[in-house]
Amino acid sequence: MPSLSSLETISDHAHALLGERPHTPDELVAALLAADLKLGADPHDLLFELLADDNVPIGDQWVNLPSVLHGSRWWLEVPADGGDSLELDHGVEVITCWHWDETALLDAQGDSIGAVHHELSETGVCLTGPSGWLSEVAGGTAILEFRREGVSITPVTGSPVVDPAMASAFHTAFDVEAEVIDDPLDGDEDADPLLIAEHGMVFVQAFVDHGEIFRSVVVPPMPLLLAEAGLEYHGDWIGPVGTDWNEVAAARRFHELHAHHELNETDTTSVMMLLGACSSVLDGRADALGDEGDAAGQRGNAFVLAMALNSPDVCRVFVHEAIEHGRSPLDLLKFSAALLEHVADGPGCSGPEVVAAECWEILDRTDEAIAALERAVAHDPHPRAHAMLAGIAADRGDAQEAARLLRAGNVRPDDPRIGGAVWGEIEPFLARPKTTVGRNDPCPCGSGKKYKACHLGKEQYPLRDRAAWLYRKGCRFVGEHLAHEHAELAMALVDGAGGGAELLSQVIDSELVYDLTLEELGGFRRFIDRRKGLLPKDERELAALWLLADRSLYRVDDLGPDFLVLTDVVSDEEVRITNVRGTRLEQGAHVVARLVPVGTDLVSYFGYVPVPALLTQQVLDVLADGEALDVADVLGKCFAPEYQDGIDPEDVDGLDA
Repeated sequence: MPSLSSLETISDHAHALLGERPHTPDELVAALLAADLKLGADPHDLLFELLADDNVPIGDQWVNLPSVLHGSRWWLEVPADGGDSLELDHGVEVITCWHWDETALLDAQGDSIGAVHHELSETGVCLTGPSGWLSEVAGGTAILEFRREGVSITPVTGSPVVDPAMASAFHTAFDVEAEVIDDPLDGDEDADPLLIAEHGMVFVQAFVDHGEIFRSVVVPPMPLLLAEAGLEYHGDWIGPVGTDWNEVAAARRFHELHAHHELNETDTTSVMMLLGACSSVLDGRADALGDEGDAAGQRGNAFVLAMALNSPDVCRVFVHEAIEHGRSPLDLLKFSAALLEHVADGPGCSGPEVVAAECWEILDRTDEAIAALERAVAHDPHPRAHAMLAGIAADRGDAQEAARLLRAGNVRPDDPRIGGAVWGEIEPFLARPKTTVGRNDPCPCGSGKKYKACHLGKEQYPLRDRAAWLYRKGCRFVGEHLAHEHAELAMALVDGAGGGAELLSQVIDSELVYDLTLEELGGFRRFIDRRKGLLPKDERELAALWLLADRSLYRVDDLGPDFLVLTDVVSDEEVRITNVRGTRLEQGAHVVARLVPVGTDLVSYFGYVPVPALLTQQVLDVLADGEALDVADVLGKCFAPEYQDGIDPEDVDGLDA
């Protein structure tokens, strides 16, 4: 396998090369190899990881931003009452678009006379310097010069001038950077395409391709430069003069929904329509659902919107997007009620009822959610409603009823977005447990009733057999209600392991990440609080014990084909784990586990994470603190190659990639 030179050495060489001029990835790899550096099995991926701070890919080249912008001069108007903070024009903001917090303040001779910091303000980006650094230019105009060594500011008189060559070059850079936004909501096939580009990237492209022009004269304020170039800006975006920015916003939102949620165009259009109607209703517009006074038209429009919500994907995405963009569950309940006011309990009522159920769920009002779902399925089959009710039946421990609901809603096991994951939970429990109790015998539950009058036909598997099902119920809950936080923990674990998108796709549904969400983020406690009225009594009692179980670092003291003897490193308590299969642990090694009781045994549902010797103290410190993202990161490091076999990650020369 190819070996790897010191990451610091590779990074220093790469930065030096890019400081001279932009390089294509292949040119950069060739130059580093020519310097006898070892780049491992995937040099391009390695460089992408190392060059993330002040270098960006522009076109087919890697560009060092401080070097490309070195020597640029920018015309500024300095307010008289700004104190020691200088608000930057949208154009000059480009000098802060990489990760630097502080740079030198230079005098006319280029010597450092202090430090300048850049910060985000309510209106953009500002530079803050030492006391009085703006006194000479306050209330007037100035030229800010950016150099690799720092920045300087000098007063200037007169008015800014736009160089026609600069304006032309800027428009050319816009043409290179601009993306075409297809507007599927516009039926005019002959309409001009929507072209937009992010203004910072246009400036960088302009400096890369036309640096001699942009460094030879002072860059005027962006509004003047854009006007001369036939362009205009809207927030962070630039487009040709006359751009319909409302149309751009709608088209971009359409494509974001389409790509992010994997919707077809019809469903995406429906979500856009629902979001717009919801905003109109909540704004109190009399014509939100049609012309004021046109009752028939309003009923017709409400019916169309309600029927759109009969698509489980449309229903799911509408609720998600509305909440994500600031609407509250109470807002969506109001919108649902507005639709139901027109469709009542007739055709089309199912979708709005499911929206209401989703909102009641968010508000921890389980009884109201169940009532809304039952109203939804009473009229029309709705896969989302049936799946939610199936999940509730599964939480109650009724696998047969959950299966009936899933079949009624045509929910397949291979459709996890709608609720197919419930199939995996209930499958082992669909067959009723065998019993030797006679119909007239006392019920084994201890109620004192005869078996036929108590649990006949309602038999449960022993709690030991249902413990894994309880755990999967908790995992399903966090997947539905803490999906964003769960994904953040998965990304933190992958970052710690030094992996990328492929590893993320492998671990995001792993029991390790689910266990982090359940424990460190409190997902299991939220699950119990929300579902305690549904869970069987013995499962509630077991869950209460699981809430007491912390994640710990253990030493492996003994092991056999089916057992482990572990000692908690902090408490020095020894535990014996039985019925263990397939572990690859060694005596004396350290592992992270969260042991929960199941009957007389202890179980770690996510398995055992081996901890390299270099990380044992760090793992102890992080577990003691308990911060979720830090725990995920340090557990990810336990899988990183540089921490294995006692190799110091600061000295990886010769490490097999």
